[in-house]
Amino acid sequence: MERYLVEVSPLKKSHKQESYRITDWKQRPIAQRYLASIRGKDVADTVREMQSEGKSANTISLHLAILSHLFTIARKEWGMESLVNPVELVRRPKKPQGRDRRLVDDEEQRLLDACRATNPELAHIVTIAIETAMRQGEIIGMTWDLVDLKRHTVTLLTTKNGSKRIVPLSNTAVGTLQGMPRRMDGRVWTYTQDGLKSSWIKAVKRTAIDDLTFHDLRHEATSRLFEKGFNPMKGLIRWKSAALRGIKTCKCSRDTPTLRQKTSQNAWDNNIISIKSGELGLVPGSYFNEGSERREIQWRACGDHLHAVSQAEDLVCHASRHRTALLPHDTLKVQPVSRVADDSLHPLTA
Repeated sequence: MERYLVEVSPLKKSHKQESYRITDWKQRPIAQRYLASIRGKDVADTVREMQSEGKSANTISLHLAILSHLFTIARKEWGMESLVNPVELVRRPKKPQGRDRRLVDDEEQRLLDACRATNPELAHIVTIAIETAMRQGEIIGMTWDLVDLKRHTVTLLTTKNGSKRIVPLSNTAVGTLQGMPRRMDGRVWTYTQDGLKSSWIKAVKRTAIDDLTFHDLRHEATSRLFEKGFNPMKGLIRWKSAALRGIKTCKCSRDTPTLRQKTSQNAWDNNIISIKSGELGLVPGSYFNEGSERREIQWRACGDHLHAVSQAEDLVCHASRHRTALLPHDTLKVQPVSRVADDSLHPLTA
């Protein structure tokens, strides 16, 4: 575990949180055993021990993931090829269903008031979370050089899945950012992630609101987007090359509809070649569902990017070989493709 902490863990984004779990492992009796002597029963006993301590199923799963990866690294990189991974023999705790907590009645106003009383910046962060559906770490990592208030976007260089994405900003989010002072170090917020967690806990206690986490704001944001007519996207908040890589769903809400793109890599490539500049064409299987109705998407070449519009001309999309984006027509505020000049199109991501 000590070697893993030094050689492997620092390469992960979750290094700090993982170090706490490794410390927990090192304090348990199983840590005094040789790797080769550990059996599935030993791991199962440790799991029951963690459960008796009140650890959640998700926390235990994260602990087991570290132990399992330790055995994998030992076999592949540390010359212990004969090891058997005991974690593979253990049943993992069943995780509860996903949360669907939303702000109700006057909870939003009470929450913002409590945040302002704790720290005005905290209220701004909560507003951005509700307006953009960004994660806590993504918000804290914002820098002014990646915020474009004119285009109403913020670029996230590092996200949960490791890829870059651009997040649209609502008018409320832009207004919040415009009223903030600029820091000399270029960061948008003075808060660190740990500081934000501490202030959030204090603010929620001040409001006496039950069972509310910061991540619940992300679910609140996605739900509001669909309520405001975001429905054609069928559950899309972030998807990476969905047209290239098959179906990808948003996991923020269990009752959120799902966007389905069934375009294969080959079909996409072939049609990029066949669609010449200024012409419209269909990529086989490229569609979105609106209720029970399926609508095809037409693509139009524009430089290195493609511009897409549904038959109903109410959905506009810009796409490249590496990024795609779908936004409701009234959000982009552009004309249907037949009345848009090529030089006015810009690649977007979501």
